[in-house]
Amino acid sequence: MNQQRLVESLQQFRHILKTCIAQRDLLTGKSLHTLYIKSLIPPSTYFSNHFILLYSKCGLLTTARRAFEATPEPNVFSFNAILNAYAKEAQPHLAHQLFDKIPQPDIVSYNTLISAYADLGYTLPALRLFLDLKDTGLAMDGFTLSAAITAANDNVDFITQLHSLSISAGLDSYASVNNTLITYYSKNGHLDYAREVFGSMGEIKDEVSWNSMIVAYGQHREGIKALALYKEMELRDLYLDMFTLASVLTALTSMEDLRGGLQFHARLIRMGFHENPHLGSGLIDLYSKCSARQGSEKASGL
Repeated sequence: MNQQRLVESLQQFRHILKTCIAQRDLLTGKSLHTLYIKSLIPPSTYFSNHFILLYSKCGLLTTARRAFEATPEPNVFSFNAILNAYAKEAQPHLAHQLFDKIPQPDIVSYNTLISAYADLGYTLPALRLFLDLKDTGLAMDGFTLSAAITAANDNVDFITQLHSLSISAGLDSYASVNNTLITYYSKNGHLDYAREVFGSMGEIKDEVSWNSMIVAYGQHREGIKALALYKEMELRDLYLDMFTLASVLTALTSMEDLRGGLQFHARLIRMGFHENPHLGSGLIDLYSKCSARQGSEKASGL
């Protein structure tokens, strides 16, 4: 095979492998891996990294680890790929063992491990890593702050410090940071802070922002405000997720709005969400509350 044909073949191989990763096509990907091992192609860190990604995305952690171990000269991308595999499988402690072996971890390495701990509620190791990151001099990004806010959980003072840091570092331009702030301010009883963050976002609001604010209003029984945002989302043709719909139900229940509840129930049926167990529980709660109120009114002669 001449040099030109070899280059073309490698380019085609690379393209097919990337397609397999994007589509999670494990069958074709494994065939490519077998071909790669049996061919005369010299061992390549580049290709090994992509096989790690393939197996990671397909949920084959053991196979991904074998691909990592077979990588001729693992680089930071190699480590990050296998770190992410362990994080996805909720094994941050094993991921941390690998993290400690990275010669020079980058911001992706830190973000992956901080997020892995934060998502499982392991506050101390997540925040310890965050503080270590600050000492390295690496530039943090929106993913870093979002993970740190999640890790802070119910520590409002620290969340407020992270909020200030996001502004001073210019990271408040990330919708993800603001969305996380809305969620955790509301969760800790600070609806006013959540509302301020939402109001300050301007054009960077995404669908998650709207959903998060409706959830916040629902949590605090601010029915009228939740419904107003919900109607605005409909006018803007924004995507409504299950948490949003459940929060609208919570808002209607707090207002004991039977008429609004019936209309919303009809909309859920049209959307095909009426059989969702979570929303079904919300509907039962709504109707029971409204029924109890009507019974009370009849008993009092109203």
